[in-house]
Amino acid sequence: WGCSGSDQKADNPNTDPTKDPNKLVISNDLENAAAIIPSWSNEKTVVKMDGAPAHSGQFVSLVDDQFQYSYGFHETIGNLNKKLPKQVTVKGWIYSSIAAPDISIVMDINDNGKQVEWKAYSLTPVINEANKWIEYKANFDITKPIQASYLIKCFAWNPGKKLAYLDDFEITIDY
Repeated sequence: WGCSGSDQKADNPNTDPTKDPNKLVISNDLENAAAIIPSWSNEKTVVKMDGAPAHSGQFVSLVDDQFQYSYGFHETIGNLNKKLPKQVTVKGWIYSSIAAPDISIVMDINDNGKQVEWKAYSLTPVINEANKWIEYKANFDITKPIQASYLIKCFAWNPGKKLAYLDDFEITIDY
């Protein structure tokens, strides 16, 4: 998954930083995935779900043997808030063709491509049934010193390469 930073503010109608100055919530139901650039990337994985309904709407992010990385969020930390984050929570829904696939939610913080903090939350024990939408919640504490110029990314990683769909992403950044 390759992407570059942006010096534009995240422009998302579902984001309201005035609600709590110590929390930023960014959500994306994938229905307008192409219109939410530049803070989201890997639009080629966003497809209309066939064979079963999406969790909401019609569009989902597909991961399989061709696409190891899902549609994901990426932004320069300083573009989100003047404060530095302490924790990131990623919530959403996943639909897998098999129970217990090798899929993780990843939080990656890097400085011009140099890894500063990389954490993965395995969804393998969460997905205990095939062909059913299952909710997940991945919490990541930021334990390394970071700077506003660093890039933060959140996405699903599918090293097992089994078919799965993701929908209704919600990223909460606590300051």
